[in-house]
Amino acid sequence: MKELQFTCPECHTHKLDEVMSDVIQYSTIGIIEVDDNGMLAVDYAETYCENGSVDHYECGRCGYILPDVSSENDLKSFLEK
Repeated sequence: MKELQFTCPECHTHKLDEVMSDVIQYSTIGIIEVDDNGMLAVDYAETYCENGSVDHYECGRCGYILPDVSSENDLKSFLEK
């Protein structure tokens, strides 16, 4: 299988984020502590997503939005260029 890597055309980093809409997300959390100010610290042990659709893909560092890429097939084509 051919390995593909994202390189941002703006900042040249390799972090890619998938931005979704209409997602139902739920997490299993563990409570770590409540400090003196009442702030709660939690550990997100597991996170699940249901439904939703990809809105777009963007650079995880600078926010550059990949043009005309809104599906895994579009992403594959973008990365192969």
